[in-house]
Amino acid sequence: MVNIYGENVYKVITGSGSGSAFAIKDFNYLITNYHVVTPFREVGIEDDKKMRYLAKVVFVNSEVDIAFLEVEGLEIESNIELDCNLAMQNLDEVFIIGYPFGMPKSVTKGVVSAHKQFMDGRYYLQTDAAVNPGNSGGVMLTKEGKVAGVVTAKFTNADNMGFGILLKDLCKEIKEFKKRCEGTAIKCNSCAHFICQKSDFCPKCGNKIDSSIFLEPKKSEFERFIEPILKKAGLNPILCALDKDYWSFYKTNALIRIFLSNDDEGLYATSPLNLLPTTPSKELFEYILSNKESPFFLGVYKNEIYLSYRIHQSEIFSSFKEEIANNFLRFINRVDEVQEYLFEQFNAPYSKESRTL
Repeated sequence: MVNIYGENVYKVITGSGSGSAFAIKDFNYLITNYHVVTPFREVGIEDDKKMRYLAKVVFVNSEVDIAFLEVEGLEIESNIELDCNLAMQNLDEVFIIGYPFGMPKSVTKGVVSAHKQFMDGRYYLQTDAAVNPGNSGGVMLTKEGKVAGVVTAKFTNADNMGFGILLKDLCKEIKEFKKRCEGTAIKCNSCAHFICQKSDFCPKCGNKIDSSIFLEPKKSEFERFIEPILKKAGLNPILCALDKDYWSFYKTNALIRIFLSNDDEGLYATSPLNLLPTTPSKELFEYILSNKESPFFLGVYKNEIYLSYRIHQSEIFSSFKEEIANNFLRFINRVDEVQEYLFEQFNAPYSKESRTL
């Protein structure tokens, strides 16, 4: 039976959302979808222990929707087998493993509905297993733990349908791949030429190329404001960005979120620190209400103690910009201290989102 609890499937984190990736035996790169990583050439990888690693996009084939990632500091040891002679048939059992909607890793089970479904000019493996945004780039496995396909969630307008890139297409890309470029290589799907610099057409055969992977993503004003703060805190902004104008990360143990709210035009930093004790003391509530952490404020929501900081979006353009930047930096450096204080002084358990659990 397939092992869904191994460390072979990872979350991919980019500045425009998240997806999935997986490792196979005897291949030192992670496999994902092209549409998961584009237009970024560096992305974050998160494992089951919530540890994050920087990954470089070293290979893409945009037509097949496959990308390979080289991950710094991650030792890849996979038990997922790639059998290029495997022939999937209708009604074969399959398991979809990935991170739907950015949630923790999950598995869905189904059968092959069509082993060669023609859509959008290509053949795909179709299944009745649930496939959602975030599953893209994850693995589609047989019950023996072999790759059946690469999950793609590009087609989301139908119920009870999921699609995977065919095994033969993945095997072809792995067979022909060699690290030919210092950075990212685009493979021309027509002549198999590897292109290392931005070009709208293959220099060998003239086939049109999607070269958006070579474009530098345009940063918002808020990204330009927050990223230097993260760097001063010793963090890599690439590993912190979870979506556009949304950052989610750990300095040490406590989860920190920084995000732009369109509802009230606020720029927030917030951290779920601790759970309320079974019998909270009067002293704990007095501390929460004391305003001792100003300009940050403590609050309770759904039995959980938060530390938060809010400014209006317009304030990053004001004469107080430097002071506000220092406050965000202080917040990042303060959350773990407050969490530990609440635990030691008031016996408040760590938040369930803490990395210590």
